[in-house]
Amino acid sequence: MSGVEELIALQSAGCGRTTGTAVVAAAEAHVKEAMAAHDASHDYAHIARVREVALRLAEMEGIEDGDELEVIELAALLHDLHDYKYSGSLTAGAEAAAEFLAGAGMEAERAAAVVDIINSVGFKNEVGGRVEVKSVAHGVVQDADRLDAIGALGIARTFSYGGRKGRPFYSMAAVDADADAALPASGLTTEEDDEDGAGRELAAGRHAFMEAFLTQFYAEARGDA
Repeated sequence: MSGVEELIALQSAGCGRTTGTAVVAAAEAHVKEAMAAHDASHDYAHIARVREVALRLAEMEGIEDGDELEVIELAALLHDLHDYKYSGSLTAGAEAAAEFLAGAGMEAERAAAVVDIINSVGFKNEVGGRVEVKSVAHGVVQDADRLDAIGALGIARTFSYGGRKGRPFYSMAAVDADADAALPASGLTTEEDDEDGAGRELAAGRHAFMEAFLTQFYAEARGDA
């Protein structure tokens, strides 16, 4: 059983975090189909992890309102729909999410809240400056997505995306400089660039693992280990 299948099984048994609404179930099915051909850096397993962590962070932040939790869960599920790295469009994802939510009959104001979060989540929207966190709901989805770009899974996703793009594992020039650019670019970040509030608590361990990995990686690339 794959990691995604295990997580889905847990959720079906009531062990995973989900609001369990009809529109959430429809979103799950829609996203699984839409992302079926994606590589492992942006597949449904990534979506499932972001959803799980976003709801965990919401719990840590004391969010209990069912409607707000559903907005968070839907934003997490739909945030990479028609992602620009695959569609080539910066607007297709939010447009597709809005179309799906309208078709699912979600109330317009709450659907707009989901799309607003989607529009500001992702590193592509943070180039040149930090995106303003408009609400706790926005913050937990942003942090959940960013947490999946660091630590062990972040490194695995980096290699997966680099392989898809035909990039080498590393650059010796970058290794010699002990630079993060030694790894194929996809989102390895530093803890200082990442997460607010509850998200920062989860980032610390992932950041420490990433530092240890890079130290070993550089040593092996140089033939020193």
